[in-house]
Amino acid sequence: MTKQKRKKNKLIFIILTIILFQSHNSFLYSNELKCKKFDIKCKTNKFIEKTKVYQKKEFEEVKSQIDSTKDKIKDIVPKKK
Repeated sequence: MTKQKRKKNKLIFIILTIILFQSHNSFLYSNELKCKKFDIKCKTNKFIEKTKVYQKKEFEEVKSQIDSTKDKIKDIVPKKK
């Protein structure tokens, strides 16, 4: 009786480890760029890409802020006759 339980427990353990490794490997296929410890070229490219994304986001925010400010100023300042 105990041999059957041990076999069943081993089988469950093996199946769970396989599932765990399969799910762990799926993270490796993400689009995120992972650089090695001393890979300066890779780290530089990653930094540049992050900076570009940040600047685009900030540019859009500033642009919308400027447009809203222009509208407010137009409302406040009376028109010349």
